[in-house]
Amino acid sequence: MKNINDSNEKKRKANNYYGFIYITTNKINGKKYIGQKKYCGNYETYLGSGIALKNAIAKYGRENFTREIIEECETKDKLDEREKYWIKYYDATNSDNFYNITNGGDGGFGSGKNSPWYGKHLSKETKDKLSKMKSGENNPFYGKTHSDEVKKRLS
Repeated sequence: MKNINDSNEKKRKANNYYGFIYITTNKINGKKYIGQKKYCGNYETYLGSGIALKNAIAKYGRENFTREIIEECETKDKLDEREKYWIKYYDATNSDNFYNITNGGDGGFGSGKNSPWYGKHLSKETKDKLSKMKSGENNPFYGKTHSDEVKKRLS
């Protein structure tokens, strides 16, 4: 596995890699996230964009996460295929040791007919995972209150 700091851009360009599959790990609780990223923009410091992972980064701080590249891919199709493979390999969507809540391969959610969930329903396990992720101390608004000004605007 390659650490986030093992950047060798010349090699990647020479080999024409499109992107990579990575595992981001929370150094506090050991939970992981599997994702994909194209070699563009902020790829060197990118940790992931999953909802549960973003909430965890907000809670624990970016400095408490590491990322390892586990595979590089030449095309978008291959990247999607291999992300699905690794998520399935680790059974990440069914494991409490992972932040993943989808099977991957689509780069996130679209809306309406473009959504990979269009016409489908979440499993009980996924609903439970989403609920757990947003309740109590895991809720980003936990322990906070709206100011009187905001309450007035919302009413």
